[in-house]
Amino acid sequence: MALWRTIERIPGLAAVTEVWRRSAGADFEYLHSFLRPMGRLASRFPSAGCDCEADLYRVVSHGVNEFVGVCDSTGERVELARQDLVIYELDRRAFFQGVALALGVEPEFAPLEGLPESYRIGAVVRGGVRVPVYLTVQFDLRELPRVTSELAVRTAGPFLILAPTRDGISPAIEHTVSQREGRVLALGDILTVENSADLRRTAFGEEALADFLASAPAVHRSIEESAVFRKSGRIWELAFDGRAVHLEDSKGLGYLARLLAQPGRSIHVAALLPLASGAGSVPVLGSRGESLDAEAMKAYKERILDLQERLAEAEEFGDLGTQESLSVELDTIVQELSRATGLGGRSRQNTDADRLRKSISNAISRSLEKVSAHHPALGRHLGASIALGQFLTYAPPSLVAWAL
Repeated sequence: MALWRTIERIPGLAAVTEVWRRSAGADFEYLHSFLRPMGRLASRFPSAGCDCEADLYRVVSHGVNEFVGVCDSTGERVELARQDLVIYELDRRAFFQGVALALGVEPEFAPLEGLPESYRIGAVVRGGVRVPVYLTVQFDLRELPRVTSELAVRTAGPFLILAPTRDGISPAIEHTVSQREGRVLALGDILTVENSADLRRTAFGEEALADFLASAPAVHRSIEESAVFRKSGRIWELAFDGRAVHLEDSKGLGYLARLLAQPGRSIHVAALLPLASGAGSVPVLGSRGESLDAEAMKAYKERILDLQERLAEAEEFGDLGTQESLSVELDTIVQELSRATGLGGRSRQNTDADRLRKSISNAISRSLEKVSAHHPALGRHLGASIALGQFLTYAPPSLVAWAL
């Protein structure tokens, strides 16, 4: 169980070796082969004998390879080697593929768009049907209900969601997932480390997996024959009404996927900023009247609060690299927000948001034309169900269970 609590406990799945070792205990021997150096040094180091908050020394550098850990509450000092401060990150692909193989699942590795630390790690092939297996690692367990609910909405037919421990798996989550023919299991219940070298299924794991597959509805259309709008590398797989096509990647297809993931919801263009601009780049929003409307201002402020919380976590765990990247993004947003607002936080007059609205609408329109040329039935469905503008909406006449 120590292994799975460690996976759920260490934010960003990155820490110095000593943190990994203490948290994983006897399971560290298995875990350490999946840790990769990030080329970054920590600014904090754990000390069991220090009364500082979170039991951390503050790291002071006296030269290229000379470091000292200082306990601010007691003044205690300890010499540290450079290697002690190297931050190691879990190799998610290799580790999660090991999980898939231990479960007898056909391995895959695909991060899920819009869901933090959530991945499709494989599929169980049953009667020609691929039952997807997802793994989500939520350091803030309050996020687990949203993530599991979103996965349930996105998936057509039976599916399996894995979390490291049962700590965040509530009866409400289990009910929501089961209503969509899914099951939620904790890795700590179904897998254990054997002889510090391999993962093996527990007796409960064998029974739970067999029970899930036996109780899943016997007949389902395969994923390939169902409604699919999924990206793999630079290729999009689109399937609808019994026909599948593959298209090269484009921003418009990414926007469409975001809309399909939230049917019936009006999505402000601000929510598409990461897709429109790339991570860490946030253009100023505007309209022909005001640069930032209430919805856009709210999106900015929520993003700032999220970045501040993540920055505080990175500082607590001494992750210098994450601190730097988060600080750059935070500074960028604050600067752009300042440019977009006048005194008292009132919006300035400009046309940037109108340009962004047009850019996104044009990208979607071009992609719809391309989809229609290759898959007329899907093009007609999307064209009749999507409304463009400052708010974007996918509102189909009847619910479509998209595999995204």
